[in-house]
Amino acid sequence: MIIGLLSLEIYIPYSHSLKEKRKRLSSIRDRLKKRYNVAFSELDYQDKWQRAKIGIVTLNNQKRPIENIFNKIIEDAEKSIDGQIIDYIIQVLLITNKNEKELSWEWRTGIINSKRRNKTCSKITAGIL
Repeated sequence: MIIGLLSLEIYIPYSHSLKEKRKRLSSIRDRLKKRYNVAFSELDYQDKWQRAKIGIVTLNNQKRPIENIFNKIIEDAEKSIDGQIIDYIIQVLLITNKNEKELSWEWRTGIINSKRRNKTCSKITAGIL
């Protein structure tokens, strides 16, 4: 099983209150849940009017569909958000079950800067859980 996490940091310049920010994030959340069947949560900057960090999670048995969904979400968000994506990070957690007694996981992180489009990748591997 592969679990994917996309975290988006968003600047919302036209938001003038927390209520207005929540309304904009709510419309983004509803649209993404409906189109892509993903889970959505606000991760940081809950007390800032014009800034938000949201987390989007999905899972699949293959890595490629998760990457495709996240790339589509990023494109969709760039077009539809009344603001700007400052940064985003895609992380993938691979969970394997070799036999019923052993469960191992591998955490692969691909960090992508939306302004520079530079990709770096790190890998952390753990043994038996």
